[in-house]
Amino acid sequence: MVGVSLVVAGAAAIVGGAEFLTKTGKQAILHAQAETTASQWVRYIEHVVPELPEIVLGANPTDDAMMFLAHGIDTSSVMNYRLYDSTGSLRLAGGIDAYKTAELKRSEDDVRLVLSTQRSLLHFDIFPADSAHQSAATRESDRASEHQHDHHSHGPDRHAQKAPSPIEHITIDHDHHHSMGMQSYLTPIIPAGSRQVVTAFFYPIFADDRLAGVLQVELDQSVIAKSIKSTFRMLSVGLILILALAVAPPFFFGWRKSIQRARAEKMARHLAYHDALTHIPNRRYAHEEIERRLKEQAHAKNVMALLCLDLDGFKSINDAFGHAAGDELLRQAVTRLTALLNTDDIAARLGGDEFLVLPKLGTPPETVRQLAANIIESFRQPFKINQQDASCGISIGIVIADHRWKGRDQLLHAGDIALYEAKAQGRQRAILFETSMEERLRKRREIEKDLRLALSRDELILHYQPQFDVRTKTLTGFEALARWQHPTRGLLPPSEFIEIAEELKMIDAISHWVMQQACKAAMSWSRPLKVAVNVSVVEFERGNLVATINEALSVSGLAPERLEIEITESVLMTNTNLAIETLKQVRDLGVSVAMDDFGTGYSSLGYLCKFPFDKLKIDRSFLLSNDQSRQSKRIIETMIALGHSLDLIVVAEGVEHPEQLDMLEALSCSEAQGFHLGRPMPAAEAELFVDQHITLPTSQDMAGEAQTVASRSVSAL
Repeated sequence: MVGVSLVVAGAAAIVGGAEFLTKTGKQAILHAQAETTASQWVRYIEHVVPELPEIVLGANPTDDAMMFLAHGIDTSSVMNYRLYDSTGSLRLAGGIDAYKTAELKRSEDDVRLVLSTQRSLLHFDIFPADSAHQSAATRESDRASEHQHDHHSHGPDRHAQKAPSPIEHITIDHDHHHSMGMQSYLTPIIPAGSRQVVTAFFYPIFADDRLAGVLQVELDQSVIAKSIKSTFRMLSVGLILILALAVAPPFFFGWRKSIQRARAEKMARHLAYHDALTHIPNRRYAHEEIERRLKEQAHAKNVMALLCLDLDGFKSINDAFGHAAGDELLRQAVTRLTALLNTDDIAARLGGDEFLVLPKLGTPPETVRQLAANIIESFRQPFKINQQDASCGISIGIVIADHRWKGRDQLLHAGDIALYEAKAQGRQRAILFETSMEERLRKRREIEKDLRLALSRDELILHYQPQFDVRTKTLTGFEALARWQHPTRGLLPPSEFIEIAEELKMIDAISHWVMQQACKAAMSWSRPLKVAVNVSVVEFERGNLVATINEALSVSGLAPERLEIEITESVLMTNTNLAIETLKQVRDLGVSVAMDDFGTGYSSLGYLCKFPFDKLKIDRSFLLSNDQSRQSKRIIETMIALGHSLDLIVVAEGVEHPEQLDMLEALSCSEAQGFHLGRPMPAAEAELFVDQHITLPTSQDMAGEAQTVASRSVSAL
């Protein structure tokens, strides 16, 4: 009997101990696990969303902030977060149950209570349940909460009768500071009518030592609570097993959370320092790497180099094909770029279509320049976007800096200036930074400022260069050429301001003005001659070219067959299908189309097959070349024969001497233009020229112009 009594007593003791451990151990483990998870989550948010206080104060959250908040929930046990301002109003919410009305109302009430009772204090401090600082009311609230937990599994009817644990016992301690001014407060929540076990944390947020709001974090511990309860029931088997199981769960949960924490921290760091689209380092990574290399360079005195890169024509492709195609182009560009780098070189995306390459510290300058040349050559090959070829070159600004250079911003500014110079010199080239570039950039800014007012001040004018039939020597028409009569710089050719106008988004207004003026001028001529107008790539991209032509013809009354538009093959290279469709609509109006600068691009023959042009203009560089050999003549002869075989009118530009005109006549060239035949002239002079030059002027007629022709730069056309 004594033995039985001892067994029964021992069993009772084990059962009683198991019950005691179940109640106290479960609460302790849940508390520890919840506190660890919430703290880790808040540290993650504090790291990747430093603008949280500004959001509480009214700033709109950035896309990156929302992405990091969502990622934080996906990689942790956090089920909800809610952000309240100092009035208790909800500023931001997210998670599985973030918009349940009843739960949201209760959270807002709790937060307002905290704010109203602790308004003048600085930091929350949580005292344990057995603390002497805890009031009787608080202890009563805790007992009510514990009682509610005990009835957790008895069904929703009894569960719903219990109110949530109060939080009036939150006190403040000025000695506790977190990096974001946060101190946690933990309270259990058991939603009415539910078997969930939810724990809430309230983290005050401070801005300039003032209470700005509260961040509420909710953790779903239902699965863990159920697991702990089942585990502790096995304690009745024996005290040893009870003790073993008491140690195992915390170890398991801690191990699992450590893995999750390590994974989350790794992902957070990757997101913070890498571009989400291309997965290469981002601006933040590049800036820190430059600063690190500057410090290392100061000790080793090695040469440091950086390359600032920008895609040429990316915006055109993005607009023509869509943003999805633009993203795909960026990914392909990164693949092509990184394939050219060495293991220790770094490529980073600064934003948009801007990139930065940091060669290994100590790389010789000649190696850096060769790398830039290789990159440019690689980007000359078209990309494959939506089963179409899309050409997108690249411009590069190079900075070679020794240990005397100071500061990251100085290096990046120099790289931007060199990159700007590369684009100004024609794009698809690499330019090494020089101090003189800063002065040229300043002048460029002045031109941009003046160009914004040029139209309103009537400073833009048109000059007209005559075109003659080579065989009959008769005047066939004029090419309209834009000029800018700058108040201080004099007469500027289009090469000095058209590209700037495109960058300033003024090209539409200028093109509209040019088309109107050219058609009106043609109507004033005494004979029905043609007028040719150059059209830029941007006008095709905007999609309003046909409407602009229609309006100009309607306002001026000019017959469509007297108007001719000239395009370069760059118009067709960005979006061939769109360009061809637009040109067909232009021809349907009765307006003719000429391909300008033939022979200077990469795919002229292919475009001639895709679209039936009316005229082919041989670029002036072939006639102005110093090479007057038999081979050069054969190239011109071949282009003329090609044009005739396609039933095209062939026009040769840049005729400067009588011998050139004789050669073109012998090769059966259709038309010609150049200083030998007539210089670009204002509209009034063009009217007189029409009346005085029915046929090609004689050598005596042009003798007085010879000195003027010789002094003019070829680039003035």
